[in-house]
Amino acid sequence: MKKLYFIFALLLSLFGTAAFAQTEVTIPVDMDHGKWVAWNNNESTPYASVWFSTTTPAISLCCTNGSNDISDIRGNSFTGANNMTSWGNPKTLLSIFNQFGSTGYGNYEIMVEIGWFIKSVEFDFNSSVTAGTGVSLMGGEEVVSAGPDDTQHISWEAEDEETYAVPFIVYQKGTNGFAQTSNFYVVVGKLPEAVTALQELQSTLETYDGYVGALTPGTQPGQYDAEKVAAFESIVAQAHESEDNPDLSSMSDEELAAFYRSLAEQIVAAYEAVIASKVPMTLADGYYRIKSGMEFYTTETIVDPETQEEKTVTTYHDKYLSTQTNGETISAVWNTPDDVESYCPALFQVTNKNGAFDIVSMATGGRFNEDKPVTLTVNSDNLMALDAVATNEEGVSYVNIRQATTEAYSARFTCIVAVTVAEQVYRVP
Repeated sequence: MKKLYFIFALLLSLFGTAAFAQTEVTIPVDMDHGKWVAWNNNESTPYASVWFSTTTPAISLCCTNGSNDISDIRGNSFTGANNMTSWGNPKTLLSIFNQFGSTGYGNYEIMVEIGWFIKSVEFDFNSSVTAGTGVSLMGGEEVVSAGPDDTQHISWEAEDEETYAVPFIVYQKGTNGFAQTSNFYVVVGKLPEAVTALQELQSTLETYDGYVGALTPGTQPGQYDAEKVAAFESIVAQAHESEDNPDLSSMSDEELAAFYRSLAEQIVAAYEAVIASKVPMTLADGYYRIKSGMEFYTTETIVDPETQEEKTVTTYHDKYLSTQTNGETISAVWNTPDDVESYCPALFQVTNKNGAFDIVSMATGGRFNEDKPVTLTVNSDNLMALDAVATNEEGVSYVNIRQATTEAYSARFTCIVAVTVAEQVYRVP
């Protein structure tokens, strides 16, 4: 990735100041020009983790410290808190809170979408409490509002065209203080098309780099076609080495943009070809036990009879998907039978049907319910799918079990290994 950033700096020097001046947009930061996205995706919540503008281009304002899974305008994931709300009459302005109790600070960040950079940020604010609230932009000097009637102004201006995120801090001087903002504006500038395309390529690489070396080639369930894996890893490597292309220096802005976008498209296409080549899970019709792919164990402290010293003993347990009845309700549970060979509730008959599997409990005759996968119903016709996850060195295949009518990998029973074929058939009369 370092080489790509070198190209990025080079492009800025080649297509710099004059190109950037072509397009400049001022984006108001308020509820008339944006919307909330809370960590639970409830846009109507009074408190939110992220504010997204509804403008073109788009920016986001995020709280960057907390425990909620959220994303900014560029899709960067992090943990944040629902620390922003609205104020004013009507409530169209942003009020920004600190997370850490009565005196402390909260971290925030303004981010612009790919293809743009931030030229300046400015806003007025007052403290919602008389104890005061402070704000610092881009690590600059803290500006403090002493209370609701003390409006302060804070601003920051970029010295170059490489700033895409502007962090700022809200400081608490007392309990439950908000920085109540107004006249909040972010000015952004357009990048040359080649730089935009390179940013898009960088974003693509950040998404797909993690799959290099993680897609196991082979012919077992959950593995992938070896040639397609090699092709994917090759195009990713080519993208990282793209500055070695001798033709780059003579390309125009449009040609460079097309070159980088072509690389990004090839990466996505190569990855999708790998995924499409995944070896599916196949099972012959028969009787099976479904063993959990997760590791279960218990620990206990005992006295060693030889040394008379205490030691910790770990005992591992195999857990099997089993059925149990409570009145008319049949439930699916994980059990560790004393003798799995003779434990009928852990035995299932599997029959291939139209690309799916008919999985029937031999103890109850029930099939898994579509709306409640942890329960079963007798005389149901629900079919199941097995999504191959991986096959280990011992030849054991791990799968996800789900309803055949749901999307792939939307499993309630995740990381299951369906391996042990029953040697005998036991059935409760």
